[in-house]
Amino acid sequence: MTITAETVRELFVYCPETGILTNRITRSSRAQIGNEAGGVGGFIGSFYRQVMIEGRKYKTHRIIFLYMTRSLPTNQVDHINGDTFDNRWVNLRDVTKAENMQNAKIPRNNTSGHIGVCWHKRCKKWAAQISVAGEKTCLGYFTDKQDAINARNAAEIEYGYHPNHGRSE
Repeated sequence: MTITAETVRELFVYCPETGILTNRITRSSRAQIGNEAGGVGGFIGSFYRQVMIEGRKYKTHRIIFLYMTRSLPTNQVDHINGDTFDNRWVNLRDVTKAENMQNAKIPRNNTSGHIGVCWHKRCKKWAAQISVAGEKTCLGYFTDKQDAINARNAAEIEYGYHPNHGRSE
């Protein structure tokens, strides 16, 4: 069964300014009227608030999207500032997977300090690369690390990456 906006509006109240979804009715001993809805659960290393509706778990930001627009997002819901607990309406947007990846944090295993830049052992130079339409594109090899970073930054602008892309944790 597909969840509807009407069902969501019967169960919850959402405040777009704070991003908090609260229970409109008491549904269980944990889901009491007036309490913030749902809890925290993990999805492949990232954490999001989730709510249980009719025996199924939903990511809270997807329910908020349904609440606000009366339809489920077409693709993924991106948290613009990267904070997965910040469900204010101004921080959520419906994007493709590729667009969502263009607003990613710097990976924890990154050693250069900049996304898309790494040391190439064989060439003994800094390599810069970027993904465009799902394909990795080499931007070049550089003696100076800052030149590689500059090439990557220019490519992010050229290919429409979000300004938050590559931010620190």
